[in-house]
Order: sequence, then structure tokens, then C-alpha cells
Amino acid sequence: MKTIHRLNVGMLVAQAASNIFGVLFTKADGTDRRMSCRRGVKKGTRGVGLAFSPDEKGLVNVFDMNIGDFRFVNFATIREIQVDGVRYSVIG
Repeated sequence: MKTIHRLNVGMLVAQAASNIFGVLFTKADGTDRRMSCRRGVKKGTRGVGLAFSPDEKGLVNVFDMNIGDFRFVNFATIREIQVDGVRYSVIG
């Protein structure tokens, strides 16, 4: 497993583009969650947009492939991320 600094996680997510990637993070209630997700999914959206800016809160909007719905992941709580078959442990 490789390591990556927390500041570079956004670059790694952007590199994944619309490909599926895995993430392990701590939810707001304190429990851990492992998710297979992807960005750039448009199906099922209404085109209205969000009432807030996820970037200002350190969140990234993803489509959860396991449950088929949109979710937010907090960059500050990501512990592991897997992109293109390479797993990274997040430090910092």
C-alpha cells in the first residue's frame, strides 16, 4: 500500500474522473464506511443544483455504486483511497 498526503487526495479523485474508485472514511456519526463510488454521474439528477457549496465544507459529491444514490465524502476523514487498482493510505 502506498501513502499519500491528505492535501493530494483531491488530485487523486480528479484523476479518477468518471472511473470507479474506492474510499474508506469516517462518517459524521463516527463509524467507518467503505464505498465504491464515481464522480460525474448525471442520471437521476433534476438539474436544480445544491443549496450549498460542497467545496466550502470540504466535501466531494459522489455516486455510491453499492446503493445507487448520491453521497458526500468529507476529505478530512478519508483514511484510504483506491484509484486505478492502487491503494493509498492517507496521512496528514
